[in-house]
Amino acid sequence: DLVDLRRERDRLLKLATVGEVMPTILHELRNPVAAITTSVEVAIEELPPGADPKMLYAILSEARRISASLEGLGAAARDLRTTRHMAIDHAIRECCNLTANRMAAVQIGLVQRVSDMPLVRLDAGTVRAVLFNLLNNAINACSAGDVVEVGAKLDENRTCFVMWVKDTGPGMSAETLSRCTELFYSTRRSGSGIGLALCAKTAEEAGGSLRIQ
Repeated sequence: DLVDLRRERDRLLKLATVGEVMPTILHELRNPVAAITTSVEVAIEELPPGADPKMLYAILSEARRISASLEGLGAAARDLRTTRHMAIDHAIRECCNLTANRMAAVQIGLVQRVSDMPLVRLDAGTVRAVLFNLLNNAINACSAGDVVEVGAKLDENRTCFVMWVKDTGPGMSAETLSRCTELFYSTRRSGSGIGLALCAKTAEEAGGSLRIQ
């Protein structure tokens, strides 16, 4: 019991540390990434006729992916619910497009089942951040030949927003399934153990839930 108590203490200390430094780190990283993105966009526009923009597009794609990753980490600091009406379906498709090249490079298929929706009072950036975390989780679980499906819709009464990510990977063990939303828990050596925990926290604070099967 004492060992378990110490582990929980250490986990909470890590959580407190992350909460303290995360806003500063994200701010320091977002500015240079935004500058890189803008510079590459200008460089593409100013290419002379006949020049191959392939390398610049590759850099732009990676810069935008980094920006989406930072947005995903910052999801915990924002509320999913908002007083403004936003185009959530557009935000979801944009996130899918950001990850499409990465998935194609490792031969993982992407299927989108995103319904056209009216403007809703949900923060588009937060929805995009949650989806990016879920997509990363799915991609890391898949191999060449697997397929990831992204879907989103309003329920029949148009009162509940539903978004899902499904993949044909091997799935989780019972232990992993029981702990996958625990902060800092990861089965990958390079994993942060943050993504699913943030997704669950964001959904629950908005009055929703994250269901994992």
